[in-house]
Amino acid sequence: MKKNLAGVVVLAAAAGLAAGCGSSTSTTTTTTGTQAIAGTVSGPDAVANQATVPLRLHGLVNTTGSVKLVSNSRQTAATISTGQGKLEVSHTQGHSTSRLLSTKTCRFAVAVHATYTVMGGKSTGKFKDAKGHGNVTLLYSANLPKKSGGACDVSSNARPLPGKAQVSFAARGPLTLKH
Repeated sequence: MKKNLAGVVVLAAAAGLAAGCGSSTSTTTTTTGTQAIAGTVSGPDAVANQATVPLRLHGLVNTTGSVKLVSNSRQTAATISTGQGKLEVSHTQGHSTSRLLSTKTCRFAVAVHATYTVMGGKSTGKFKDAKGHGNVTLLYSANLPKKSGGACDVSSNARPLPGKAQVSFAARGPLTLKH
């Protein structure tokens, strides 16, 4: 019995070695670090229904790119287009705050704080199959028109004046890239 068991173990080991010799294994390495993305657009482009914000990316991927921000509260995904590939993300609707900063100039600001999750399967280039998440902040500021009596028009129909309008985008979080 011991001879038979020993023979089975030797045969199994030999079969395993033979199988290993004929195949190749591919290893995927990953790199994890912090990715920061930021940019600003000003003037008429900032008040467009679809504002394109030029971006700088720093961290694991250092490049430039852009994101199109749609004035649609139902949007739940965004594409950051770069020379290194497209980074696809889903995001929460977030929490927004707004306030009138100056009654003299009718300057107002709206800040939106949300979270995002990288959709690596939909991303391309260096971002293909990436994993990550983080926080994103959008800050929109502009001057509102004044009513005939001189008060700021804070109604929902008021169109911000493009001259001093600005949209800032900032995102930061851990990112894991596959190589």
